[in-house]
Amino acid sequence: MATVAEIPKNAQVGMEYLMIVGFVTFILTIALVTSQFYSDYFKEQITVNQVDRIGKELIDTAEEVYFFGEPTRLTIRAYMPDDVSEIIISDKLIAFTIQGGGNLFNITHYSQVSLQGNISSGQGLKDIKVAAAGGFVWINGT
Repeated sequence: MATVAEIPKNAQVGMEYLMIVGFVTFILTIALVTSQFYSDYFKEQITVNQVDRIGKELIDTAEEVYFFGEPTRLTIRAYMPDDVSEIIISDKLIAFTIQGGGNLFNITHYSQVSLQGNISSGQGLKDIKVAAAGGFVWINGT
């Protein structure tokens, strides 16, 4: 049978155990939330960097094709990330709209030559055809 002196000692051990478990749970929760935040941030940065690289490559290729003249054609193979919602090719620019993690990014690249065409914004590997055509460059990707 337990004496009166042993009861508070057992209660103290139980409280210390609960405090340790609570503290460890708190630290693990903070670590998980922080890692999730940085994971989303890095995913957005990777998408923005991929789209920026695609835009620069398209502009460089379009200018190269234009200055070589008709009937020059080149094909660019590029992976389009999932978060790209719209791609606009208009006059002398290519604009990408990226929606990811609750944020909206617009990445625009300007060209020295007139551009026309259409690129689908769906995720995946794309073959983008760039061709010189009488005073402008035609860009088409599916």
